[in-house]
Amino acid sequence: MAMHLTRKEIHRQLYLAGLLLLAAAIPLSHYFMSLAQLILFVNWLVEGDLHRKLKQFFANKAVLAFCLIFFMLVVGLIFTKDFDYALKDLRTKVPLLLLPLIISTSDPVSKKSRDMLISLFIAAVLGGSLASTGLYFSKEFSNIRSIFPFISHIRFSLSVVMAMVFLVFLIRDEHPYFALPRYLYYALLLWFLFFLILAQSLTGLCILMVISIVAIVFYLAHRLSRRQQALVFSVLMLMFVLGIVLLLGQARQAIAPKPLPISGLEMTTANGNPYFHDTTATQSINGHQIWVYICEPELKAGWNRRSKYDFEGEGRNGLEIKNVLFRFMTSKGLRKDSLGLSGLTNKEIYCVEGGCVDARDINANGLAVRYRALLWEYQSYRDSGNASGFSLMMRIEYWKASLAIIKENFWYGVGTGDMNDAFDKYYEDTHSKLSPEWRRRSHNQYLSVTVGFGIFGLFLFLFALLYPAYKLGKMRQGVFLYFLLILMLSMLTEDTIESQAGVTFAAFFYCFLLFLPQAKMSTFES
Repeated sequence: MAMHLTRKEIHRQLYLAGLLLLAAAIPLSHYFMSLAQLILFVNWLVEGDLHRKLKQFFANKAVLAFCLIFFMLVVGLIFTKDFDYALKDLRTKVPLLLLPLIISTSDPVSKKSRDMLISLFIAAVLGGSLASTGLYFSKEFSNIRSIFPFISHIRFSLSVVMAMVFLVFLIRDEHPYFALPRYLYYALLLWFLFFLILAQSLTGLCILMVISIVAIVFYLAHRLSRRQQALVFSVLMLMFVLGIVLLLGQARQAIAPKPLPISGLEMTTANGNPYFHDTTATQSINGHQIWVYICEPELKAGWNRRSKYDFEGEGRNGLEIKNVLFRFMTSKGLRKDSLGLSGLTNKEIYCVEGGCVDARDINANGLAVRYRALLWEYQSYRDSGNASGFSLMMRIEYWKASLAIIKENFWYGVGTGDMNDAFDKYYEDTHSKLSPEWRRRSHNQYLSVTVGFGIFGLFLFLFALLYPAYKLGKMRQGVFLYFLLILMLSMLTEDTIESQAGVTFAAFFYCFLLFLPQAKMSTFES
């Protein structure tokens, strides 16, 4: 016998389908993020009862507080000259109004639906991580970002950490709707940790470290005496300090080159050809200076006999062979001549062709590779003053630009649509060494908000993020607290809500964890 759904049940199923599609799309697809929100909004309108919904929406102070972020953008139009960009920015941030409106005025969801949504999100993150891992091992790339085919690597790493948070709370659930063996949850946690390391995601790993420390603090606060807490905290602080000292020691060793006896530098190779020495250049790898003991004619002839890639050309991943070879041989302590080249194995030649600039990277994990890349960025920026193409050093330039603009527009900012113009003017006025394609905005959401809306806007932004949780008494709700940490920590180095993927991640999980009425929420409590 055919089962006939009532009109209310049909709208209910469409609502749940929209939520499920959005949860799956956040780590995987910009298109389906938009489609899911369109389904939710159209269903919300057609369902009717708008008077009751709007009355409920405007009576909910917590929801209205969060929507202040979007309303602030609208008010910012008053100070805007570039309305085309302002309207584009408003379209990007529509989820900050649309999702709170729909979710806070819809009927509660069951524990089954909640667990299904969480499980689907975790499965989508798993699928995305497997796809990226496949690309990592199957293609040549000069930038790790190219292995992320769906959304940006930073936004995806936020989803990975969020999935790990959900996994921990599923493990704690004594009566999960989808009862899977616990070892599968632990295996997924290990996989996601491995993936963050493989993908060289410093942002994801740093955020994971912070929320892990917070989790440990909460655990200790409830289970140990004050003396035991003090002992454990002392051990943790000691480990942290030792870790910093170790990293700084490695950095000092890598950056500070071994002293050269300038007066005693040999001037010719074993074959009698002249060396090139630039003793003023301080760039080094593994403690060895790069721009000394270079004999390009010998190196070029020897390389072209051993490789199909021309010495003056590019390798498999688009990097210039010559510069890669200089750095690679220096990392091994070899002179850049025919004798030094003969010390490279065929495997190492292949690695240089693929863009490997440090012999230590051949068998190193992704995190170590990324750390050494940051040290190289610092050296290049220190010596040239040009941060172009260097992710961390460019952020420093963006933050300097942001602070300078804020100083000139401290109270009210430059407006919703004029941020690009303000940054362009700063770069031109200061004759910035950044290449035009790298002249971007703050890469810090707090600075970005202050540039756009001044110090009042920053206070309003922080109020909109924190007050709803305080109002609803959810600051101690485990999952929400860790989500809020993920979101706010990401904003230190990213304009998290300036992109579709970032703003949808922020708005959806904020509303899902705070405004979505749910049954049996005890599992999510800390």
